[in-house]
Amino acid sequence: MTIGIAFASTYGDVSVGSSATLIAPSNPLRKGLMIFNNSSQIIYIGMDNNVTTATGFPILPTCTFATDDFDGVWKGAVWGISTGSSDARYWEFGP
Repeated sequence: MTIGIAFASTYGDVSVGSSATLIAPSNPLRKGLMIFNNSSQIIYIGMDNNVTTATGFPILPTCTFATDDFDGVWKGAVWGISTGSSDARYWEFGP
Protein backbone atom coordinates (compact mmCIF):
# COMPACT_ATOMS: atom_id res chain seq x y z
CA MET A 1 0.00 0.00 0.00
CA THR A 2 1.37 3.42 -0.96
CA ILE A 3 0.55 6.46 1.13
CA GLY A 4 0.78 9.80 -0.66
CA ILE A 5 2.45 12.76 0.99
CA ALA A 6 1.06 16.13 0.01
CA PHE A 7 4.16 18.25 0.68
CA ALA A 8 6.75 18.79 -2.02
CA SER A 9 9.77 21.06 -2.21
CA THR A 10 9.12 24.72 -2.90
CA TYR A 11 11.11 27.90 -3.49
CA GLY A 12 10.56 31.58 -4.04
CA ASP A 13 11.48 35.10 -3.03
CA VAL A 14 10.21 37.43 -0.34
CA SER A 15 10.74 41.17 -0.01
CA VAL A 16 11.94 41.86 3.54
CA GLY A 17 11.85 45.37 4.95
CA SER A 18 11.81 47.18 8.28
CA SER A 19 8.75 45.27 9.52
CA ALA A 20 8.83 41.58 10.41
CA THR A 21 7.96 39.56 7.29
CA LEU A 22 7.11 35.87 7.00
CA ILE A 23 9.76 34.14 4.88
CA ALA A 24 8.67 30.51 5.37
CA PRO A 25 5.53 29.34 7.20
CA SER A 26 5.74 26.50 9.71
CA ASN A 27 5.84 23.06 8.12
CA PRO A 28 5.95 19.83 10.17
CA LEU A 29 7.11 17.90 7.08
CA ARG A 30 10.11 20.16 6.39
CA LYS A 31 13.33 18.22 5.75
CA GLY A 32 15.56 21.17 4.92
CA LEU A 33 15.52 24.92 4.41
CA MET A 34 17.90 27.37 2.75
CA ILE A 35 17.54 31.14 2.87
CA PHE A 36 19.78 33.25 0.64
CA ASN A 37 20.20 36.99 1.21
CA ASN A 38 20.10 38.36 -2.34
CA SER A 39 20.62 41.97 -1.28
CA SER A 40 23.26 44.40 -0.02
CA GLN A 41 21.81 44.67 3.51
CA ILE A 42 21.78 42.20 6.40
CA ILE A 43 18.58 40.19 6.88
CA TYR A 44 17.88 39.08 10.44
CA ILE A 45 15.77 35.96 10.93
CA GLY A 46 13.80 34.65 13.90
CA MET A 47 11.05 32.24 14.85
CA ASP A 48 8.21 34.74 15.19
CA ASN A 49 7.10 38.22 14.20
CA ASN A 50 8.82 39.70 17.26
CA VAL A 51 12.19 39.42 15.49
CA THR A 52 14.20 42.66 15.39
CA THR A 53 17.55 43.69 13.99
CA ALA A 54 18.86 43.50 17.57
CA THR A 55 17.57 39.99 18.34
CA GLY A 56 17.50 38.17 14.99
CA PHE A 57 20.08 35.78 13.55
CA PRO A 58 21.99 37.72 10.85
CA ILE A 59 22.34 36.55 7.27
CA LEU A 60 24.99 38.72 5.64
CA PRO A 61 24.58 40.03 2.07
CA THR A 62 24.99 37.30 -0.57
CA CYS A 63 25.22 34.60 2.14
CA THR A 64 23.03 31.57 2.86
CA PHE A 65 21.51 30.09 6.00
CA ALA A 66 20.89 26.35 5.60
CA THR A 67 19.65 23.53 7.80
CA ASP A 68 18.50 19.96 7.25
CA ASP A 69 17.19 16.96 9.20
CA PHE A 70 20.73 15.86 10.04
CA ASP A 71 21.19 19.11 11.99
CA GLY A 72 17.68 19.10 13.48
CA VAL A 73 15.83 21.33 11.03
CA TRP A 74 13.52 24.01 12.44
CA LYS A 75 9.96 23.15 11.37
CA GLY A 76 8.36 26.35 12.66
CA ALA A 77 7.85 29.63 10.84
CA VAL A 78 10.83 31.77 9.83
CA TRP A 79 10.44 35.54 9.93
CA GLY A 80 12.85 38.18 8.68
CA ILE A 81 13.53 41.87 9.10
CA SER A 82 16.07 44.27 7.58
CA THR A 83 17.03 47.93 7.81
CA GLY A 84 15.76 48.56 4.27
CA SER A 85 14.34 46.78 1.25
CA SER A 86 15.98 43.35 1.00
CA ASP A 87 15.41 40.25 -1.12
CA ALA A 88 15.31 36.86 0.62
CA ARG A 89 15.30 33.72 -1.56
CA TYR A 90 14.18 30.49 0.06
CA TRP A 91 14.24 26.81 -0.87
CA GLU A 92 12.34 24.37 1.32
CA PHE A 93 12.80 20.63 0.98
CA GLY A 94 10.13 18.06 1.74
CA PRO A 95 9.64 14.34 1.55
